[in-house]
Amino acid sequence: MINKNSGFIFRFPLEKGLGYGYSEILDSSDSKTWEYLAIIYNFFDQGEMCMDISRIVSSGIYMGPLNIIKYPNTKGKNAWKLIGRNENFSKVIPPHKSVPADIRNYDWSKLKPWRYFEDSIFNFTEVDYEKVRFIEYLNLITHNDSLPKKVTMKKLIEMGEKVDNYYDFSDQGNRNIFVQVINTYFSQEKVEDLIKDLINRVN
Repeated sequence: MINKNSGFIFRFPLEKGLGYGYSEILDSSDSKTWEYLAIIYNFFDQGEMCMDISRIVSSGIYMGPLNIIKYPNTKGKNAWKLIGRNENFSKVIPPHKSVPADIRNYDWSKLKPWRYFEDSIFNFTEVDYEKVRFIEYLNLITHNDSLPKKVTMKKLIEMGEKVDNYYDFSDQGNRNIFVQVINTYFSQEKVEDLIKDLINRVN
């Protein structure tokens, strides 16, 4: 972890009029595996920006860390706003998962073998998917423009909304993000329900 570039917290716009989220960026470009890791906190606003770092951090992690390809854009359309710095940012490699299979498959529980990495980018144990369901697949690259979409989809599901009313599922990119979100942040029972909706809309 490159400490001098890590721990900075940004406010970024969500999509579909859902307000703003807050993300902490960690510079992991020295790992030779990832560039930057983005932690999304469970703190959102509808227009009144929060500058209280401790309040944001204490809200807990909502999503991530996500592997993003570049530092957030702070100028222009959809720019991220620098809020401040969490001086107590994590300096360890987060647990993560991967699988040598096609993750475009809608139901990740059917893929094998899942690999669990606890504190290394090389050493892993093979596990059942339920052991790693709720941790991120860090080898997936989340483009910076896709991060707000990923957070927005998760929030829409939690709100009881049908995501396909907001995003075109004939678009492969939208489907891929949706599949990543449901298989990482929701129970198997919920995933199966959401897959039915996806199949019905795509077909």
